[in-house]
Amino acid sequence: MKILVFIKQVGDVEARIVLREDKKWINLNEVPMKINENDQFAIEEALRIKEKHGGEVTVATIGGNKATDALRKALALGADKAIHVEDNEWYIRDSYALAKSMEQVVNRIEPDIIVTGSQSSDLGWGTTATILASLLDIPHAWLVIGLQIENGKAFIDREMEAGMIEKSEISLPAVIEVQAGINTPRYASLRGIMQAKKKPIEKISVTIPDNRVEILKIFEPKTTTQVEFLEGDPETVAKTLIEKLRKEERVIE
Repeated sequence: MKILVFIKQVGDVEARIVLREDKKWINLNEVPMKINENDQFAIEEALRIKEKHGGEVTVATIGGNKATDALRKALALGADKAIHVEDNEWYIRDSYALAKSMEQVVNRIEPDIIVTGSQSSDLGWGTTATILASLLDIPHAWLVIGLQIENGKAFIDREMEAGMIEKSEISLPAVIEVQAGINTPRYASLRGIMQAKKKPIEKISVTIPDNRVEILKIFEPKTTTQVEFLEGDPETVAKTLIEKLRKEERVIE
């Protein structure tokens, strides 16, 4: 079975963010980079599919030179091959541009199943893999918290509202977006780290379309220390709070 995992290298969300001078993105040279959290679960799920059904796991990412670090870590965990789509402006690509780039990788690999995280921790659109499935015209499942592969089908548990679980089955090939918590990601062993140095990373270029969404500006929200206590009985306090919220003006500079 051919399993393709798309991952994204993102800035560490726990690190202090430093903005670029043009205020259109963060200064990536000042932020530690790591594999997107949800994508770590996608890697683990792909490895479990391989261990149960055989085959190979190819991990792919779109990014600049530093993206190879994320690929090496995935290879150390047990992935067999890696594909690096070279793109120095990966951080400003919208979901459509990324999906079109990923489509070209899929057509190159022709996998039986594509596994991704449900969203990235930097932009959090959660739409890239959905668009990819639409472009490929294959089944797709989002927020997957349970996955079993049998007889060319994926049996899926999806997280719904109010704690409900939806059970369904879809035919392969398909795009599966896993949710954090679907499994427990493994740690790379010393042997895995050593073997990763010998595993291939194929660098490729693809045709990247123009964005359909433009980031105009990012900024740190203003923080205030103003506190106002509302007095009175619960009904009076609730009415006052509702009125204040209705009058609240939020201005983005």
